[in-house]
Amino acid sequence: MRSWTETPEGLQVMVNPRRNQGNVTYAVELQGSCPMLSSSPSVFFRSGMGLGQICGNAGDRVVAVRDAFSGEPGPAWNNIGAQPMASAGAGMTTVATGQCQIAAVYPVHS
Repeated sequence: MRSWTETPEGLQVMVNPRRNQGNVTYAVELQGSCPMLSSSPSVFFRSGMGLGQICGNAGDRVVAVRDAFSGEPGPAWNNIGAQPMASAGAGMTTVATGQCQIAAVYPVHS
């Protein structure tokens, strides 16, 4: 994934066309509102089927993440139920701030 933007329907994701059958932009529709995306600088996708790809299958999710300073190396927690993901070094940790269910994924043709 090269970049992403939030849309009223969900997300619009820019990808490498060589790895995605020549498609550059995909629409990712969500099953409901996902307010944590507006405050998240990064996202990643989690396949519900364990395929390493998202297609709108049951369990496919977009996960909002951010870096957090924990004051010491190791997992960082905050008071909104964020989950520690991995240490980013020097007291920084990548923290998942929320997940949203994906309803559909399809290429956007311009």
